[in-house]
Amino acid sequence: MTKLSEIIGQAAALTVLKSALPPGKPVNSYLFVGPEGVGKRTAALAFANALFCQSSINNDACEANDACGICVPCVKMKGGSFPDFKFIKPAVHKNKTKEEINIEDIRELIASLAYKPYEAERKIVILDGVDKMNTQAANAFLKTLEEPPGDTILILIAANLNTQLPTIISRCQIIRFRPVPFGEMTRFLMERRGMDENQARLASALSKGSPGMADMFKDDEKVRAEAIGMLESSLSASVGALYNIAHTLDKKANRKRADRLLPALQELIRDMLVVKLAGKYDNLINKDIAVDIEKAARNYSVRELFKSYDLADEMISARKWNINPLLVMSLLLMEMREK
Repeated sequence: MTKLSEIIGQAAALTVLKSALPPGKPVNSYLFVGPEGVGKRTAALAFANALFCQSSINNDACEANDACGICVPCVKMKGGSFPDFKFIKPAVHKNKTKEEINIEDIRELIASLAYKPYEAERKIVILDGVDKMNTQAANAFLKTLEEPPGDTILILIAANLNTQLPTIISRCQIIRFRPVPFGEMTRFLMERRGMDENQARLASALSKGSPGMADMFKDDEKVRAEAIGMLESSLSASVGALYNIAHTLDKKANRKRADRLLPALQELIRDMLVVKLAGKYDNLINKDIAVDIEKAARNYSVRELFKSYDLADEMISARKWNINPLLVMSLLLMEMREK
């Protein structure tokens, strides 16, 4: 598990969080706010780990006032088995098409908070994506936020402060996370992600200061190759085969890949249109694979490519509204199959 001292580009936020570690005292409710991928979730987990850490609690010599990584709570947190910690995030629930935190999630949380901590001095709950809490869940959660149990710390994570209810903002300490500066991001990608300088500079620019997004750009060539394969297979594959592709991308571990695949598909379709209309490679985004693009473009008419481009744009928007990848990718691939 990442430590607080390993988080980059968030000096102001880390100063506040470290001041809450022993001998300091944390507040009951925090709201971590900032763009997707800048480190809010990583910092929340590291902060929770440091609060549970026995070295921190006993005020032993602990590097950078951080978790030690070797005590029992640290080991259990790393393994996801610490009984006094709970992590809640949006999910696609029964009969729904988008990810959200629903009333059942909150009712389960409220019930668990009625019990005393099992091993630690306190319970810690991280609610990731409170932007996606539905109305019923938000109303139920406000009651807990107004009077949180004294032995509980709530850490809320949101992308935008403006979308939060005033009652949530007024009851939380706001911790702001900002895009990581270009130079610091580039060094991070070279030293800790093993990228060469050109890769790191490109990924830094494309990620707009979000380490979580930069990791995806590292695999751009693989994603692009997968997108090319989809463009080719969508024409000849059976309905069942296309459904299996979409179903694979709907798995939790693959959802970020789905969100990178959609823009990659749209870029390739755009390049295919350029080849069809201009017959030249000069203005291609993916100029290094121009031959593959020209080959794929032969299977589509200009009308079909325009239709596919617009559909990809709609599916990218749908993912921003948290429509699940199975529905999004199934619709895109099936429509592209229809000629």
